[in-house]
Amino acid sequence: MPLSGPVTRLTSWLSGRPLAKQYARGIDALIADLGNRDPRTRERAANTLFRLAEQLTPRERRAAEAALAVAARKDDTGLVRSYATAALLALESDNAVPIALAALGDRDWDVRTFVAFELGRVHDPRIVDALIPLLQDPEGWVCEAAAYSLGKLKDPRALPPLRQLAKRERKDVKAKKAAKAAVKAPENAKRAD
Repeated sequence: MPLSGPVTRLTSWLSGRPLAKQYARGIDALIADLGNRDPRTRERAANTLFRLAEQLTPRERRAAEAALAVAARKDDTGLVRSYATAALLALESDNAVPIALAALGDRDWDVRTFVAFELGRVHDPRIVDALIPLLQDPEGWVCEAAAYSLGKLKDPRALPPLRQLAKRERKDVKAKKAAKAAVKAPENAKRAD
C-alpha cells in the first residue's frame, strides 16, 4: 500500500539515517505512544514503526517487538492492530506469523484486509492455508487482498480456489479481477499445467 502525506515525508527524511538521531523523540517515545489513550497517537506510532522497521537497530527492534505484539493482539482500534501486525511482519519477528494468522480472523474487515495484503510478502507455508478461506469472506476487500497475496505467493494449492472466485458471481468485481490476475500470473500458469 502506498505511503501518503506526512508518513512519506518522514520516511524520506529518515531514509538511510539512524532513527535515534533523526526522529527527535526516538524509538522509546514511539513505543510509549503505543500505550497512549488517544487512538490516533497509537495508530501513528504503530504506522511509523511499520514504515521504519528496516531502519531499527537490533536493540530498537527487540524493544519495539514486545510493545507491538501487545498492540497487535489487544488494542481496541482496528488500524492500530493492523499496523502493529504489519510492523511485526516487517521486523520479521518470531511471533509475527502466528499473530498475523490470528488477525485474519479479526472482527474488523479492515484488519483482515490489511493483514491479508501484507502476508503476500511473507513466505511461510501456513500463510497459503490461512488465506484460502478468506476468498469466501463476505467483505469484498478481504477477498481481493487474499487473492492478491495468493497470487504473489504463487503456491499451486491456491489455484483451484482462485479459479472458483474468478468464476463466481459477485458484486465485488475487484475481487474477481484479483483472482483472475493471480491465476494468470506466469508462474501460476506454468504450475497449473
